[in-house]
Amino acid sequence: MDITQADIFPDIDLEAFRKKLSLGGNAQFKNTRTTAVGNESIPQENRLTVGVHFPSDSKQQSLWMFLDRNWMVGKAIDEVAKRGKIQNDNNRVPDEQKLRLFTQTGMEMPTSMTLAECHVNQRDILCLERSGVMAALAASAEGSKSGCVIA
Repeated sequence: MDITQADIFPDIDLEAFRKKLSLGGNAQFKNTRTTAVGNESIPQENRLTVGVHFPSDSKQQSLWMFLDRNWMVGKAIDEVAKRGKIQNDNNRVPDEQKLRLFTQTGMEMPTSMTLAECHVNQRDILCLERSGVMAALAASAEGSKSGCVIA
């Protein structure tokens, strides 16, 4: 018996999430770039202000945040999840359910690299999502229409 994405993530409306991501930088954000939220101890010269879309199974509105360009992607995932009030069980769940950061083009950012090494720039749009959901979007016939999925 084949296991489908709906078996792993039954509560996710992929169509609604695809629509949200396709808006990219035009999405409705909860705040503005000038009121971005983040860890205040990050030195100004290290701050990257990025737009973040939250996982499709959350009701969180997209948010402008600032992150430290020298942080490992894994630490950035922890900070983004905390600020978005997203439960982060990465140390206890299978790979397809782990939270990952993706570029707007759908590229998964390796947790072993820094944001700077991943070429994250000011005003980039990132997607916090479970790796299995992004795989489902990429594999679907409509996947190429999303702002966060590789064609």
